[in-house]
Amino acid sequence: MDISNACPDLRRLLDEITTSPCDQHLVRIGQLGIVHQHGINLVLAIDTPPTPPDKYTCFMHAFDLVDSHAVIEIARTFKETYPSSAFVAYLIDRYLSEISHEDTQNGDIVIYSCAAGIAHAGKFIGGKVISKWGTGLLWEHALAEVPSKYGDDVRFFHAPHRPLAEQAFVAYAKQREGAEVVDLVLGP
Repeated sequence: MDISNACPDLRRLLDEITTSPCDQHLVRIGQLGIVHQHGINLVLAIDTPPTPPDKYTCFMHAFDLVDSHAVIEIARTFKETYPSSAFVAYLIDRYLSEISHEDTQNGDIVIYSCAAGIAHAGKFIGGKVISKWGTGLLWEHALAEVPSKYGDDVRFFHAPHRPLAEQAFVAYAKQREGAEVVDLVLGP
């Protein structure tokens, strides 16, 4: 689904806001409502993981991997192996089933891509998307109410059950880092 013509001014302003310090996001998005009508609302995070902030990604949230011991240990140990866009590409190639926007149900995954590739993901809930923006907060928003840097191409996928997503991440890590090393990190 192409969202390039949906609220481009709002999306550019969201780019600016999400590059500002995280503690300013809530106020600035509130102020944004004066200039641009939007339905963006803060979602209270109950899933903040004990991982470094740069590794707590929108993908970690979207695939319910926030409190996964295996994911956290792997992300802490390996600099480049964490729930990233490369992991989501791995999931799409091997595990996810794409669906139409019309067939999307609560809990399904929404993936945003730009020219460089996969950039963002969220969960489809109640006709809206809940997603984590950068190292910032969780937001509930309409499909196109995202920073433009996340891209204009939106795809929809059935959400894998959490154990499958976790197993897929471990398999992805083993492919990248080597099975023996990952097994050592995870222990018995």
